[in-house]
Amino acid sequence: MEENIEIEYKQLLDVEEYQKLKTYLKASKEHVDIDQTNYYFETVDFSLGKEKKALRIRVKDDTYELCLKEKRAQDVLEHNYMISKEAFDLALNDPNTIKEYIPLKGDFILLGKLFTNRIELKIKGGLICLDYSKYCNKEDYEIEFEAVDYNKEEFFEVFLDMFDIKYKENKVNKIERFINEYKKMEE
Repeated sequence: MEENIEIEYKQLLDVEEYQKLKTYLKASKEHVDIDQTNYYFETVDFSLGKEKKALRIRVKDDTYELCLKEKRAQDVLEHNYMISKEAFDLALNDPNTIKEYIPLKGDFILLGKLFTNRIELKIKGGLICLDYSKYCNKEDYEIEFEAVDYNKEEFFEVFLDMFDIKYKENKVNKIERFINEYKKMEE
């Protein structure tokens, strides 16, 4: 198991803002294009969300990462476990097999998946991630700045200002947006 502290500033974008940033990031030879799919799990009574936790398996290339996220006051604590393809397949068929790695209470269900095309660029102070995501018959665009410390919000604002984008902090992360859409579909 590996633990990480995630310090992120993020903002949802419209398609024009996304295209502007995409053009800029793609012009850099150092950018990285990544396709990833997150498979989200919850308890049948959605107790993880109530506890400000989230559970996913991220599939990227030929890797499978099980991650429990715990939202804290200023950041998110991640507990990451690299798992095998076989363990991933088992979790899709029986989500309770996740308890082998993370001893959580409750009966788990697989809610679904969220696909993201991400463009990453390392910059001073952190990592810029430009995301196009598809889930639950919905699409959205988001920019994230994964900062190296807690004092980078102003830096992110200045970065966005370069593109005439006013910073409006996005407090609703991907899994929350996914769950909101999932619940609408279940109604």
